[in-house]
Amino acid sequence: MTRFNTEDLKFLEDTFWMVSFNFSVDTISSTEVTTVNGETTDRLMEYFKIGKLSSGKTESTINQYIRVVHQLCDFCHKEINMITTDDVLSFMVKYRIQNNVKGSTMDIKRKYLSSVFSYLYKHKKIADNPMSIVEPVKYKKCIKVPLKDEEIELLKINTTNSRDLAIIHFFLDTGVRVSELCGINLEDVDFKNYTCKVLGKGNKERTVAFSGKTAMRLNEYLKQRKDINMNGTYCTYAPNTPLFASRKGHPTRLCKTAIESMVRKLGMISGVTRVHPHLFRATFATRLAERDTDIGVIAKLLGHADLESVNRYVLIDQTKIEATIRQKGFCS
Repeated sequence: MTRFNTEDLKFLEDTFWMVSFNFSVDTISSTEVTTVNGETTDRLMEYFKIGKLSSGKTESTINQYIRVVHQLCDFCHKEINMITTDDVLSFMVKYRIQNNVKGSTMDIKRKYLSSVFSYLYKHKKIADNPMSIVEPVKYKKCIKVPLKDEEIELLKINTTNSRDLAIIHFFLDTGVRVSELCGINLEDVDFKNYTCKVLGKGNKERTVAFSGKTAMRLNEYLKQRKDINMNGTYCTYAPNTPLFASRKGHPTRLCKTAIESMVRKLGMISGVTRVHPHLFRATFATRLAERDTDIGVIAKLLGHADLESVNRYVLIDQTKIEATIRQKGFCS
């Protein structure tokens, strides 16, 4: 990903409105209608994208934000700086009913919209921020019940190839996100010390560890790869070679959709229909908590900046979380 220094960013800001930038912006039937100050939604979304890219946000994450903005604008048949608070509230209610989505999904959309409008308002690209008085969507927050030992064994038994078995082991040992797993390269893996570098949200790098058994599964898989030369624990490969790749044809990096599909199909075959990649993450976190691992350590291993985020994954006594937050706060 391109990184911008201060000088580059200043240049982009000074010349943004005089040139057209070649960045892909996912839209949903967006239209080019001039707004009051002469800027279109698409134009403002390009501005938002440039700013967020320069601060380290990934393009895929930014596009999720932009996609929701276009959903709102299409619903209201308005450009972004003509949107009012009433428009947002109407969209939130009707979209949820028409598409039968969960409250948690709508709250994510609210957060995305709030981020975009706040950014544009702060940079004086829109006159008002319609999200300033839109309250969070209330919904029941359910902690994910971790996988049982029997369910994990069923998944392993029904795995038909070495790659998928290695992925299951790696998920359970490290608790990484699907997107993080997709981005791992062979050079990120230290087979000698059983560790791996992972690039998380906000381009924050962290190191995760895995067991000897997982290392063995990885070795079994890599020995079958056509694009690398595997001899024991020594590999020769090209730079940026993905750790996990497609099995058909020339190996290419596995995408998030492919891994999600694999896990879903494996769950159906195994009779563990509730399984999905994120459930491995919850299982990893809960098992650490059951071994009395410090909550702050769990948050760090999961790649979370704050301790309260752990509450979504782990069945821990609330008093323990509160005590740790009081002791360590959010600035440590």
